[in-house]
Amino acid sequence: MAVKDPKDGLTLAAVQTVMATIIAKNVFSSTSGDLVTAKEAQIRQLAINELK
Repeated sequence: MAVKDPKDGLTLAAVQTVMATIIAKNVFSSTSGDLVTAKEAQIRQLAINELK
């Protein structure tokens, strides 16, 4: 799952809480069965450096 433009200042604890809630409430359905564990969390950043 990807979240566009996550808010600044996210902490690992906050993200883990949300991931646990998503799993506990069975928010997503899958043909492979229910989600049972979170795999990872990342914040990806893109740096663009203009060449002059």
